[in-house]
Amino acid sequence: FRVVDHQLVEHWDGVKAPAERSVNGHTETDGAAGAVELNKTDENKKLVRKFVDDVLVNGNVSKVAEYLDGENFVQHDPEIADGATAWGNALKHARNFGKQYNYDVRRVLGAGNFVLVQSKGDREGAELAMYDLFRVMNGKIVEHWTIRQKIPENPANENGMVD
Repeated sequence: FRVVDHQLVEHWDGVKAPAERSVNGHTETDGAAGAVELNKTDENKKLVRKFVDDVLVNGNVSKVAEYLDGENFVQHDPEIADGATAWGNALKHARNFGKQYNYDVRRVLGAGNFVLVQSKGDREGAELAMYDLFRVMNGKIVEHWTIRQKIPENPANENGMVD
């Protein structure tokens, strides 16, 4: 939501059906909740933006370990196992088979140790609205949730899902 003068003036969202199974044992909605360390919002937003630019946008998979909390990293994407190694391997596999996402970051929002990255992207020719939520602790990304939704070809309005 975007708020102006205490009124809602804009709304974005992404919707997807829950996965039937998860390779990591987590649901797409469980995990930590409630922001802490509100004084570190800007620092955490910069860290996540640098991770997204280095690893997801520019494909520098070798930098995954610099940003994630090693094998303690918790993944809520049902197709990727926990740990930095698993995410790095998934990214390498996607790139090797031409199934990587192309990211155009539109917004980086944060509150304390939670940072949301809203992007427009494409994968294999499909335009997507993409939302990646990260939890940061002690200067490392410790948890990740994601939604990818195909942008309709004939939307009900002209506002765009990520614009």
